[in-house]
Amino acid sequence: NEKTWAICPDVRGSMDTVCGNNGRLRYIDIAAMFTAFLAKGLNDVVALPWSNNVKKYSCSFSDSVVTQMNFIRGIGGGGTNMSCALETMIANNIKRDVCVFITDTESYNSKSRWGGNGTSWLEAWVKYHNKT
Repeated sequence: NEKTWAICPDVRGSMDTVCGNNGRLRYIDIAAMFTAFLAKGLNDVVALPWSNNVKKYSCSFSDSVVTQMNFIRGIGGGGTNMSCALETMIANNIKRDVCVFITDTESYNSKSRWGGNGTSWLEAWVKYHNKT
């Protein structure tokens, strides 16, 4: 809790997919749970939900975990630009010790195919890492 954190949950349309073959738990449920727990429990955190762009996290970190989870599940949809959270952090000079990306891992090393022309996540990570 002495570190600064960025929590970047994937909220795009593919996150509505059910995990496994027989369950009801969706990837967005997992992303929402981890984001809410971390946002609630850490002292210095920024939340940057993303799809083809970064979504505004307008839920207070002091709200309950369930309220935050419901908020995150409600902002979903959109295309894929995994690098947009890093690009937002670079553009706004947001420096964090720890960056957590929560995604269904559909795409992290390739150029965006759905709704974005952003660089690949790995390219954006190197750029971000070199600036901090």
